[in-house]
Amino acid sequence: MKKIIIYLLLFTIIITSCEDDDLDQQVSIDNVSVLNIKSSALVAKVLFETDTPVKGKVSYWKNTEDESASRSSIIGKKTMTHSIPLLTLSEMTEYNYRITWEGSNDTGILRKFTTKEIPNWVKAFYKEEENTIAEEVKGYYLFHNMSLPSCMVVVNEQGIIVWYRTSDNDKIKVAKITEKGTLLTLQDNLNNKFGSGNTILESTFVGDTLSILKKGAGEVDHLFHHDMQIDSKGNIVALVEIEENGLPGEGIEVFNENNQKIWEWSSFDGTESPVGYVQPWSNSISISKTGDYIVSFRALSQIWKIDSKTGNVTWKLGKGGDFTLDSNSEFLFQHYAVEHTDGKILMFDNGSIDGRPKSRILELSLNQDDMTAQTSLSYYLPTEHFSQFMGSAIILDTNEMLLASGMKGEIISLNTDGSIKWTFTMHDRIYRVEYFKEIGKHLEAKRLN
Repeated sequence: MKKIIIYLLLFTIIITSCEDDDLDQQVSIDNVSVLNIKSSALVAKVLFETDTPVKGKVSYWKNTEDESASRSSIIGKKTMTHSIPLLTLSEMTEYNYRITWEGSNDTGILRKFTTKEIPNWVKAFYKEEENTIAEEVKGYYLFHNMSLPSCMVVVNEQGIIVWYRTSDNDKIKVAKITEKGTLLTLQDNLNNKFGSGNTILESTFVGDTLSILKKGAGEVDHLFHHDMQIDSKGNIVALVEIEENGLPGEGIEVFNENNQKIWEWSSFDGTESPVGYVQPWSNSISISKTGDYIVSFRALSQIWKIDSKTGNVTWKLGKGGDFTLDSNSEFLFQHYAVEHTDGKILMFDNGSIDGRPKSRILELSLNQDDMTAQTSLSYYLPTEHFSQFMGSAIILDTNEMLLASGMKGEIISLNTDGSIKWTFTMHDRIYRVEYFKEIGKHLEAKRLN
């Protein structure tokens, strides 16, 4: 028995030794180059080839820093042709880097590259020197301008630009972060008005395209309109422009990963067009915990819950809706309506230039037994931050709040008591702000359908 145990131990040592030899095998690295992404000076790809399949990785640090301050890239897939992304670089900065592979003790040859400059027009849109903050919790803020050339910008908890992407031809109408950490954008290159666009693009922060929906391609036959989501099955759920009997309306269309339209809904379904009809003007869609759709209709000052299976309208919240509102819960021309905790509805209540020229963050608690809505949170912004159009409102994990006053081009952080903590000011309008905690969470591209 002892002999068997000894043999097994020797066999394990031999196998482990062989595995270590495999990990420390001599790997030849050739054709090394660094691609500084054209649309973002703060993103690069290290390209190289190896003579055997390995999982490549890169360590990198500023030339002014010691190597002990180096950062590590993601570990790539096992291959012989490598493209390793580097994120949150600094502009016009020389970096040192070393290429190695998973399991190797080889330190790699010391190499260098230098990043390019952020375009002046991007820095004119968002000026770091005007927007210095010092948040204790690490986090990122995503927003974009409303003109051409177009740019999306991410700044960190200190107000420093850590990522951006420019586009000369496609105007960004909406930009958001998905749950898996990718970018989902509504874009337009046909000069469509307001929040309408002809393309929905899912991409990584490195710029790799994961999926694309384009009007006129396949089963995409309507313009997209103001907002979209990715549901739990990976389908894209989008607001679209529709028309019936010459009247403009609102639609929802769902596309699977093969870009096939698998579900649709129309605001004309089951209703007759009344005298004095106006387009409901949807401006946001979110997905409830039950998988149904929460849609904001600005022109109606209403929010609807729509059954994602039957298309039936479960309820309407707001002026002339199904709920009795308390004296403080009436909202006007709202944006960014989402289901928050315990079925509460959170929104950016824009207000009205004619009636109430003050915007606020508003949360309503719904009682569907007696169909009443009570205000559970309400903080008005000072009148100088009023936004007649556009905007968003988020409650953070700290219970602090983050608002976008779109017309003013402002991002406003509120303390838990509703007082202003800090304000970012941009030199253009913005549609909304997104907050997230990790950049580059999803970096691997997949084959397009």
